[in-house]
Amino acid sequence: MKKKIETVRKVSRTAWRRLDHEAFASDLAASTLCCNLSSLRCVSADDLVDMYNRVMTELLDRHRPSVTVQCRQRPSTPWFNAECRAARCRARVLERRFRRTCSDDDRRDWSDELKRMQMLYENKNTMYWQDEIAASNGNMRRLWRTLKGVLSDHGGEDLSVNTLHDFATFFKDKVESVRLSTSTTPSYDVPHRMVPTSDEWTAVSVDEVNKLLGSALCKTCQLDPAPTWLVKELRALLSPFFTLLFNKSLESGIFPSEFKKAVVRPLLKNGLDASQKQTYRPVSNLSFLSKLLERIVQRRLQTILDGNGLMPSTESAYRQFHSTETAILKVYNDQLLAADEGQVSALCLLDLTAAFDTVDHYLLLLRLERQFGLHGSVLQWFRSYLSDRSF
Repeated sequence: MKKKIETVRKVSRTAWRRLDHEAFASDLAASTLCCNLSSLRCVSADDLVDMYNRVMTELLDRHRPSVTVQCRQRPSTPWFNAECRAARCRARVLERRFRRTCSDDDRRDWSDELKRMQMLYENKNTMYWQDEIAASNGNMRRLWRTLKGVLSDHGGEDLSVNTLHDFATFFKDKVESVRLSTSTTPSYDVPHRMVPTSDEWTAVSVDEVNKLLGSALCKTCQLDPAPTWLVKELRALLSPFFTLLFNKSLESGIFPSEFKKAVVRPLLKNGLDASQKQTYRPVSNLSFLSKLLERIVQRRLQTILDGNGLMPSTESAYRQFHSTETAILKVYNDQLLAADEGQVSALCLLDLTAAFDTVDHYLLLLRLERQFGLHGSVLQWFRSYLSDRSF
């Protein structure tokens, strides 16, 4: 058995450590993103986003140094060694023999070899991770890195044979099938409720944007023109422009078109077959500024709901100081109280398929208007936010 030859390829990467931060900050301060912002007050939110992407891209193309490095393609599974490859080779030889002869004896031999191969895989996997955990020896950083590898490892070298088009079609068809199954349900007539109305958003301040930038995680999306850590580092220069952009979006009730784009990544669920599309869940990666604007709107909406008493007292999802733990404690406490009074409790748990993807946007907007009192540019912002999404 010949040893697998590692493939080596040369790629060009950005050497961020060699970036001249002072020169970049100087050019940024002299750009249209930082100079004479009063002249941009009549510019639309979409144009402001395009300006930000263009200027940041041009500055980075001018300043960021690139280096050429060699990348080696290594086996995807660390415990997959020559013994595993030999076992897989024997199984494939017996499979080809059975496909050719179609005899019961050859089928039995192939099946027995598959069982031995699977047992070998499991033993190799278990022994490898046991040794890795033991080697941590009190090093918590290495231990958590090892545990992450255990949870993300799915065994074997086989990768999913599905293409990006296959996943996109599958995810779309899944949502459409759920919608189709409920298409005959009578339309819900959302009743009106007497609540205080909210017609416009409160303005965003530079200090608020600066604090949000400082507390944001350093996660970067492919759609971002600059890495998040660099934006956070230069937040003193960029916060006024971001404030102008966010206020323009809230005043006009328009969510920028560029913010509606997402990079969807199929993420394999733990321990499931990588060759089956239904074992994946779609994860949308959004641009950093779009998530920042979402946080600003979420804070204002939460203030409206809490100030007018519109949030259910038992709501635990997406609320500060609430979580699945508070929801479980509430249910458990109610069951104990019922048991003390001699009552019988029945718990019904529902798992909705593609719950967020199948939310009816028309009914959602109608509820925001009739049940929560959102009108004017506030309601128009949500209407724009939900429309014309793409990935």
